[in-house]
Amino acid sequence: MTEQQGRLGPGHRVAGRYQVARLVGAGEMGEVYDVRDIASGYAYALKLLKPEAVQSQDAWMALCNDARRASALETDAIAKAYEFQIEPSLGVPYVLGEYVTFPSLFSLVSPQMPMGLEDFESLLRVVAQAVELAHCNRLYHRSLKPHNIFVNHSGPRAWQVRITDFGVGAARACTPPPPGWTATPGWMCAEQADPSSPPSAAMDVYALGLVAFYAMTGRSPFNAFQTARPDLNMLWGEMTAPMGPASRRAASLGATLYPSLDPWFDRALAVSPSKRFSSVLEMSNALFAIAGSTTRSHSIVSLPQPVVSAKPPQGMGAAVAVATGHTAQPAQGDAMPQSAPSVQAATAQPAVPARAPMETLPSASAASSGSSGKTIAVVAGVVVVAAVAAGGALLYWSGAFSPKTPVATAGSADAPAQSASTDPATSAEPAGSAAAQDTKPDEPKPDEPKPDEPKPEEKPKDALVTFACSPACDEVMCDGKKVDDPAAGVRLESGSHSCTAKAAGHNPTTDKFNVTAGEDVKRELKLTKRVAGPPPKAPPKACVPTLLNPCK
Repeated sequence: MTEQQGRLGPGHRVAGRYQVARLVGAGEMGEVYDVRDIASGYAYALKLLKPEAVQSQDAWMALCNDARRASALETDAIAKAYEFQIEPSLGVPYVLGEYVTFPSLFSLVSPQMPMGLEDFESLLRVVAQAVELAHCNRLYHRSLKPHNIFVNHSGPRAWQVRITDFGVGAARACTPPPPGWTATPGWMCAEQADPSSPPSAAMDVYALGLVAFYAMTGRSPFNAFQTARPDLNMLWGEMTAPMGPASRRAASLGATLYPSLDPWFDRALAVSPSKRFSSVLEMSNALFAIAGSTTRSHSIVSLPQPVVSAKPPQGMGAAVAVATGHTAQPAQGDAMPQSAPSVQAATAQPAVPARAPMETLPSASAASSGSSGKTIAVVAGVVVVAAVAAGGALLYWSGAFSPKTPVATAGSADAPAQSASTDPATSAEPAGSAAAQDTKPDEPKPDEPKPDEPKPEEKPKDALVTFACSPACDEVMCDGKKVDDPAAGVRLESGSHSCTAKAAGHNPTTDKFNVTAGEDVKRELKLTKRVAGPPPKAPPKACVPTLLNPCK
């Protein structure tokens, strides 16, 4: 079925109220149409499900229940669903929901244009907040993939997100797929193959791990998906066995991943659910820490006299140019990640020969007459005498020796008294007295600071961070450690930090921020009430023209 053809043609009216404008796309669950409310002109997305996608009443009720509960959550990152009805002319169910104009992550990313680590980390932060909110309300997606995560890059490290298809995983778990069903478990974990497996956050953690690999490489990590028709037997073998280092798997597929991400992918894509991240929030925090340390570890790019002796690895040409000052043009077809790691270029060090002992140095005057050696010795002696004489003259004229004061031997009777100090504090004794002779001004030692000079102040290495919760929070955790008194604050070192606030009856909220040493800050943490159940159904609002909805 192509994008131009669908079961509903343009102009078709659904339930006598919504008129089909065009077919937006088709997938394994059904077709999505752009429809307009005839009364208000408001645009909606109508998903017409395939009969085999929802085979029983239990599956249909499970889909409706999860979709309603997800729509009731207080977040803009989850697309809203409004109506769940049966299309009269075809007798198949449909879901009327929010019309999203953002592109999907699947269409935005390609092997030629993967996302950089920093961009995906900031995107995952928004997705994880929404999914974690659902998990706190015991709601699990179980069908996350790049196809149902719609994104809009609204600024540097800023994203607008809409997650769709809440309820599809619940419907799929109710009844096994029928024979000939074309859907493949390419974005699911192995335990979801058993319909009796209870839903869990670990399922969404695994799916987001696959989404992360796709976003940063433009490819699925499974070799079974590298062909036009996936080999399901090969896919099942890959899903039930450890994948190995993600950077190595990416290299085998012609892509590039930071090796520092290997431990992160090991946990995200672990076959055993108990070995995965305990939550998508922990998953996001771990990637946030890796992205910050990776950026800092490649921030020093000033290298002396770099030497580029070989072609940089595929996709690393831009990083070599930054790190070494050389412009390395990548070969045609090389994938250039947006955030490539800097490459430590080799530096050429000049060879310094070791100085040989004097008696082993080869003599250049062996063939010369013996008088030349004597001449060199005489000249050297004259130079030494001249240097000593010059030093003596310098000391004489600088006042170190006075021509009017005879030099006396220390301890002799003829030794003159030291001249009295002009400082009133040191001139209590008359000149010529024994006290005046023995008193000398205290001079600071070379390694001690002078008394008049203030000691340099040590620069602070941390800052005080205080928290204001609305409503009052029961607990605040920063970097995994509990803050005793959030209002009094906690001292945090310079760098990136993540703090989570919790309160009874509310959803936890996480604040990620950077701390600059010496600059105290106050962070505001707002918590939302936990949704107990789906709210009463509200009718669609009247059309209000916006940038995303022109109300045609």
